[in-house]
Amino acid sequence: MIAQMSSKSRIYHRPGCRFINRIEEKSLISFDMDDGRIKYLKPCKCCCNIKFLYNEYRENLKDVFRDLPIWTELKEDYVGVYTDWYNWRIGLSESSQEIRLYLEEWNEEFQKDLLIRVDQVGKSKNLKTAMRYIAKEERVAFYPCKYRKYALGIEYLAKKRGVQIEFDDTDLYILTDMAAWKISYVQYFDRYKLLHCPFDGKPLTMEEAKTAHYHVQKDVAKNQSPYNHLEYIVKHDEAKKLMQVSYKKLPKVTKQQKKYYRQAENREKRNSIKRVWNLFAELEAGKVRYANRMD
Repeated sequence: MIAQMSSKSRIYHRPGCRFINRIEEKSLISFDMDDGRIKYLKPCKCCCNIKFLYNEYRENLKDVFRDLPIWTELKEDYVGVYTDWYNWRIGLSESSQEIRLYLEEWNEEFQKDLLIRVDQVGKSKNLKTAMRYIAKEERVAFYPCKYRKYALGIEYLAKKRGVQIEFDDTDLYILTDMAAWKISYVQYFDRYKLLHCPFDGKPLTMEEAKTAHYHVQKDVAKNQSPYNHLEYIVKHDEAKKLMQVSYKKLPKVTKQQKKYYRQAENREKRNSIKRVWNLFAELEAGKVRYANRMD
């Protein structure tokens, strides 16, 4: 964020301040507000306050929140942002000019709203950062708590790959055209476990998938995020489809891919041996049937 001031003054201004136009061009100084200089200067009373920032940014609110049911209200020393899920407060530190974002949370013990400081906006001096953070949080508010961080990415990847998904408290169910999957959050270990249920003859519906019997997919990293699990599922099913054509079409670039290739190769060898033995068994059975007819 760039601030400007006169070389003849110790008062700095934010972009858009009407007093900047009164400064002679030869005396105008511009500097980055993050370089630490402002702590030795004085903020302009006209532009270095939350009211000025809100009025400057107000026209952008529709673009940031789009179809979200959010409304804002300018108070004396903060901007209130109210939604169907949360109530927020955005303030401004006069000395550092940093945005302060708070979440209002009802406390049963004290029977009043407490303000919880939100540190994710960092040391931003721009109202846009706080507003975008609120919009992001609101878009994932209806997802289960443990999946909110990854929800938008999961939804995007599922739509892109044509995969059905459904969130259910601590579990995420995934249906592909090859199998049913479940990502389950394990609170004790604070990680996400991936479980697999191959289709047995016919595909499952989402309701059937919720009551199906799963086994733990052991060849995945234990500390993967749900999004990474979904990426694994997509690649796993793509490999399964290739194997239905020929295992020789499987990639052999990474160490893990080479491992899967060898496993598929050995599996095909075992299946070939079984097919030969089954053929011998059918021939022997045919000889017996022929001999019995001759008798």
